[in-house]
Amino acid sequence: MRDELYIDGEKVDMGESGVSLEYRSNILTDLSKIVSNFSYTIKLPKTKNNLRLIECAHIPSAVSSFPYLNHSGTLLRDGVQIVEGANVVLISVSDTIEIALSWGNIQGFEKIINGDKTLRDITELPLSGSWSYWRKLITPDLEHPVIDYGFNDSEEGVWYHPVIAVHELMEQIAKDNGTSFEYDRESVLFNIKIPLLTNNGSPEQSEECSITLTPVSISGIDKEILFEKKSVSNYFFSSYGVSSDSNSFTGGLINNFVNTKYTVSWDLTCTISGTIPEDLSLEMHIGDKELLSASPYSINGDKVSFSLDGTTEIVGQHGKIAGDIKFILNGLQTENVISEYSGDVTISPDSEVTAYEGDGYNNRYYHIANLPEIKQIDFLKAITSMLGLFAVPKSDGSGIRFVSFDTLIANESKAKNWTGKVVRAYYGDLPRKITYSLDGFAKNNWFRYKEDDTVKGNYDNKIVVESESLDDEREVITLPFAACDYSGNMVSIPLYSYNSEGQLEINDVEPRIIYSSGNDGTIASFKELEWGTLLGKYYSSYQDIVRNPKVITEYVRLSPVELNELDMTIPVYLGQYGSYFAIVKVKTKENNICEVELLKI
Repeated sequence: MRDELYIDGEKVDMGESGVSLEYRSNILTDLSKIVSNFSYTIKLPKTKNNLRLIECAHIPSAVSSFPYLNHSGTLLRDGVQIVEGANVVLISVSDTIEIALSWGNIQGFEKIINGDKTLRDITELPLSGSWSYWRKLITPDLEHPVIDYGFNDSEEGVWYHPVIAVHELMEQIAKDNGTSFEYDRESVLFNIKIPLLTNNGSPEQSEECSITLTPVSISGIDKEILFEKKSVSNYFFSSYGVSSDSNSFTGGLINNFVNTKYTVSWDLTCTISGTIPEDLSLEMHIGDKELLSASPYSINGDKVSFSLDGTTEIVGQHGKIAGDIKFILNGLQTENVISEYSGDVTISPDSEVTAYEGDGYNNRYYHIANLPEIKQIDFLKAITSMLGLFAVPKSDGSGIRFVSFDTLIANESKAKNWTGKVVRAYYGDLPRKITYSLDGFAKNNWFRYKEDDTVKGNYDNKIVVESESLDDEREVITLPFAACDYSGNMVSIPLYSYNSEGQLEINDVEPRIIYSSGNDGTIASFKELEWGTLLGKYYSSYQDIVRNPKVITEYVRLSPVELNELDMTIPVYLGQYGSYFAIVKVKTKENNICEVELLKI
């Protein structure tokens, strides 16, 4: 058996020992803990060629970036390529150069596993769009299915909330992270949807529509601060101009929407002559209504400093006059003259969406900003767990195939016959080793929804493994979503309620997940997503296997070509036992012998 290794396209001088490899299946592995195939430590001789390849990194004074960069490796065995595009890591240099390989890496997926991005960090939703109009319709539609949210039909300011299909979310997560997904049961992913349960505005549009104004003067009568002239017109507001002493200024902003609120950041220092009034304040007004106010935090001679920082309530007024936003120095006396100004004001708009229609109402319901704040890896883990899908790297390393256990069973027709490849043990026609349990299982393996005080029913369920040697129970997964009760025939999400004065209030509830049903998909359902239903429909063959598992270890002779073509989603057949097996692990040894771990299916 002859191994040849190339690093970054250059041939490496090999030592006397070969390269030991381990292939891993992720069929029974938690999505957040999937592993790559890897080599055990490879010891290379310190030849001139090898030292040149590592840029003499063994010398402390050498300026070498080799140990800190990713390198590409290709491994040939007896002239057959068995590993391509491996990640090569330099571990250490002593009397030999020690390196290791890993491959079957999933490009981009490590970023999802190790990152902290949530669903709100998705860059776009190409099918749903960045926003949709939220307003009462005659009938619900596919994007706004029937759900009992707790408001009365006569309520004008609310409507059924938008929902986003998990398929669109998964596709965008893959795209944003430079990878790709393929799915078993893909059609189901279009019907499972996430309701948007908050009324947030868009941070991106708020930033885009922010404005910074520079104070330069003050009106003599109203004590309104005047700013350098700046003509602005955006979605939320437009600036208005004023004239004073033949000069043109920006006097403030004209607010466009009733349901807008503003965040202001302003550290203002000005020089004021005369006695500083005790009741002096810097105020933000809309029309004749005060929104924010700040008293001086420092008075040093004639230098007076204010810090006006905060977010207003919903302003409730819009348009010219009633919606004029201005800043006033309230309390100034006739003797007070302002001669200097220091500090710009930044004003950022935001809104809370409403279903009220008509002039002055912002009906844009922003989708990404209202997705639940669930980490992307937890979301993917939840959806794949619900459908009994396991992650398998694509053969070219470009992404992930989400495969069901049913696919493994269906692939028995493609099974590789390893009957004649088994290296028999000296003690007869029996496996070298057989065990009767799988790592991470208990007698009762629970699948749960997240707890929420508003949920009355129990929608959890479990898989039972018949082994007295196991712990009593474990939590396989608790989804980041709460379950949904029913109100009559309607899915119920108690997002709204009425207070003692009969006013509608929005409640904090845990994220939810629903299934689109009905002929046109406009009716939300949850029966399809109860864990009892999911386990019965998507875990049937899985349960048959793990209920009474048998895991055997054998030595099998596999040629380099067979290693190169190894597919963990295709079972193998051993005539000795008249059974099919799923590949769990393959570890290469000398002379094309491999130690394999197989799960009876």
